[in-house]
Amino acid sequence: MQDSNLSSVVISGVGLVTSLGWGRRATFQRLCAGENAVGQGHWDSKQHGQQAWAGYPVTVLDQDLDPDWPDPVFNLLGSAADEALADASLDPLKWDPTRVAVVVGLSKGAVRLQSRWAGNPSAMQGDVAACKLGWAVAAPSAGSSFIASRYCTTGPILAPITACATGLTALRHAAALLKHGSCDIVLAGAADASLEPLIYAAFTRMKSLAGPSFPGESPETWVRPWSSRRNGFLIGEGGAIFVLERAEDVTRSGRTAIAKIDRMAAGAEAYHPTRPHDSSDVLSRVIRQVVHQCLDPVQIEAVHLHATATRVYDPLEAAAVSRSLANQAQAAFMLASKTQIGHCLGAAGAVELAICCESLREGILPPFAHDGTLEFDPPGCPVGPVPIVKRIDNILKIVAGFGGHVEVCLLERL
Repeated sequence: MQDSNLSSVVISGVGLVTSLGWGRRATFQRLCAGENAVGQGHWDSKQHGQQAWAGYPVTVLDQDLDPDWPDPVFNLLGSAADEALADASLDPLKWDPTRVAVVVGLSKGAVRLQSRWAGNPSAMQGDVAACKLGWAVAAPSAGSSFIASRYCTTGPILAPITACATGLTALRHAAALLKHGSCDIVLAGAADASLEPLIYAAFTRMKSLAGPSFPGESPETWVRPWSSRRNGFLIGEGGAIFVLERAEDVTRSGRTAIAKIDRMAAGAEAYHPTRPHDSSDVLSRVIRQVVHQCLDPVQIEAVHLHATATRVYDPLEAAAVSRSLANQAQAAFMLASKTQIGHCLGAAGAVELAICCESLREGILPPFAHDGTLEFDPPGCPVGPVPIVKRIDNILKIVAGFGGHVEVCLLERL
């Protein structure tokens, strides 16, 4: 049993899949190059048998689905987990499976399986997955079960669900397991594959999805965080898995870690299922909880914002950052990724945190891809229009989800 005060929790491996690429390097390189997957996506006809839907950023599957786990969300998880373990130089055949935990969230479960079975219940009769596992394969807990079975781990498994904040919630619980001595290694993260008509219809009904400001405008410019012309986001797919360990264990093994992730906090607005409160009080408080654990606000160098490009949320986030960081809010670099990869919904926190890890590792801050206007609303958001090559020591990541979930964490260079 480990004493929680003995060691920091670190990220030793990262795996990432987005609409910009399978793998963390492919995604990050294309992100820094300013490439945009929004409006370039399509349904995978082999899996869906449907026509392309323009305006979606979507991960195109490059492998067949596992008959036991026949939903693309498991492809995202499996690919990201394999990459994370390789990045951490860990061999599942050599670890003690009783000391490996899994904390993976699917905020809605395996959506395409749910849609297929709900739309045609009789189809379950001849479905291999339905016969073997029943509804459990499509449940929100299936992601953690899939990872545990993939690597034959027998330590604790958890499946947190906090909407868009799911990925950061998973990492916060993973860090707690390590600090409490419940395990020595944790595979943690989230994935989301929600490009289904039902999900699209729901967000359309809520008027959350972006659209053109004028006829014929390219979908690549529709998502405009902080712009006076912003009108929403576009749905993305993706997933990220992290290997978390105690710093002393990584050092003892002769390996190196990517970042320290000790500083995390969560809160809730408890206000409305989908609409944020008019006040930024809760988000401001959670940011301060993280920052003031170890730093003066002036030491925060970069902030990766949630930046949904919705009329209501963007000003609240800007206000919270300004209140929490004071004058440093104008000095720190403000980053965002949804303009290029879409809103990955339940995986947004995990995917964007993986991008933050790559920024620390590579010493490059990706650009904010925008529509060319930079008409900031509220004014004064210091967003850089070009990639910035700069070694930084920390990045603050903010995520807010439906239901009032708020998660904030600080990544620190070792």
